[in-house]
Amino acid sequence: MKPQVDKAKQRKSRIAALHIRAREVGLIDGDDKTAWRKWLADGFNKTSSADLSDSQLAAALNALKQGTKPTGRALHDEINRRLQALGKAENYAVGIAKKMFGKDRLQFCTDPELRKIVAALAMSQRREATKHAG
Repeated sequence: MKPQVDKAKQRKSRIAALHIRAREVGLIDGDDKTAWRKWLADGFNKTSSADLSDSQLAAALNALKQGTKPTGRALHDEINRRLQALGKAENYAVGIAKKMFGKDRLQFCTDPELRKIVAALAMSQRREATKHAG
């Protein structure tokens, strides 16, 4: 039975490493795993890392180690999702882009700039949550 226990432990360790890397590249933001689940669904047709086969776990970890991050359309979708959660229009994100990067449209932003806009919106969401919590 020992090899089975070691294999289960190894799998659990791989899943933990996968989650750590997903946080590092911004696919998991606090408790928000929406972008992470979308990444899993797009790449592996799964919505949970627990559902990945051992070979899929290795492939996912390898992809994240290579620095795979959400790009283009996925970042615009993430921005729109966060705007909707905040109850704000697209102009709010355009204002952030203008203030941070001097860009008049989100379409003119590079992927790293879009990631910073996502981070700014995430901070706004945390501020709103804190404001309403107490």
